Amino acid sequence: MDSEQRRMLMDRWYAFWRGFWRGVTMPGLVLVWGIALAVIAGMVMIRVRGCYIPVSFGVFDVDGTWVITENGDDEFFRLESEGRAFATMWYGSRGGTAGLWGPTWTRHVEEIGGYPRGSVDMAAARAALFDHMLADGWRLDPLLRTRDINRTGVNWAGHVINAASLFVLCAFVGSARRCFVKTMDRRTRRLLAGECPKCRYAIAGLPTPVCPECGERVE
Repeated sequence: MDSEQRRMLMDRWYAFWRGFWRGVTMPGLVLVWGIALAVIAGMVMIRVRGCYIPVSFGVFDVDGTWVITENGDDEFFRLESEGRAFATMWYGSRGGTAGLWGPTWTRHVEEIGGYPRGSVDMAAARAALFDHMLADGWRLDPLLRTRDINRTGVNWAGHVINAASLFVLCAFVGSARRCFVKTMDRRTRRLLAGECPKCRYAIAGLPTPVCPECGERVE
């Protein structure tokens, strides 16, 4: 492909997008884009949940057997008064979504934390508490038995929503500008200035309506 063909293709490409943009920013569409922008703005989904700690536990080592109690109940105080080694533990979950308009990332965190009172195997206490909660009807990720969970993921639908909202915003601004501001396109401005609308060559006094520099018709 020679330079002339390449330039022709580039001119056609530019003319296509210029026509497309002038079409979508027609002054008559300003109300349409304004309504679309209001609808998209109603889809704001910035939402981040805080940490949720429903209950804390006492995980006691009673002669090699794990006994799970709720912190502060009668069984907890009885075993503590007997001098049993135990771990004070809790379960926490937090997460949510965030994005400019639509959510572009999601986060999920689950954790079982605690601290020992006496000589306690914390890994075994954690596993015992996990099994107790699972048997009690909790919906837990199996990985939580041995480690905390921290996942961050990309929400591609949110990226599409954000891209569409940016396009609508630009179209709304372009339409509003053409509604309320009198502007001349680049071709008109250059012709009025005595220049070729394509290459800005001085065309004053040309014998023919064709630019001798680039061949553009300057009528």
